[in-house]
Amino acid sequence: MIEIQNVTTSFDSPTGRFTAVDDVSLHIQRGTIQGIIGFSGAGKSTLLRNINLLERPMAGRVLMDGVDLLTLSDAELRTKRHDIGMIFQHFNLLNNLTAQENVELSLKFAGIGKAERRRRAAETLEIVDLSDKARTYPAKLSGGQKQRVAIARALATEPKVLLCDEPTSAVDRGPRPRSCSTWPTLTPNSASRLWW
Repeated sequence: MIEIQNVTTSFDSPTGRFTAVDDVSLHIQRGTIQGIIGFSGAGKSTLLRNINLLERPMAGRVLMDGVDLLTLSDAELRTKRHDIGMIFQHFNLLNNLTAQENVELSLKFAGIGKAERRRRAAETLEIVDLSDKARTYPAKLSGGQKQRVAIARALATEPKVLLCDEPTSAVDRGPRPRSCSTWPTLTPNSASRLWW
């Protein structure tokens, strides 16, 4: 399903060139849950961003279902990204949209109709115990609630692959076990998940 071949990503820093991801190769089968473990600054987030090409690697190949994402046009890549969900470490919610609207936005970009967007957003907000906050703006949500909106947004698209960058770091203790324990059954076709 996902294959990373000899991926390398480097950045310029005040102290010189820094290689965040150095010749990494991995293969992730459909329906599996994988984790990346390492110290802070080891390149875990960069590797996740290499997979969905939010950060393009300098070298190597990124394949999903046998398609090299690096060879796709911008339009083709946007379409392929509908199969890749991402739970960001820092939420990335739009402050001028309610929790429900934040979840619906990615569905709108995917071309999902209004009624289906509302249904999926309501369903995933229920899963993360935030049905009562659907009409609340991010400024009125706690850090844990914002993280759960981000989780609902990623799940609502029913991705083939779910990339999770510290997905529960801000989630309150109470909802964390319920939310996390239900994820393996939430997306169709036994979606793969890559965590760090």
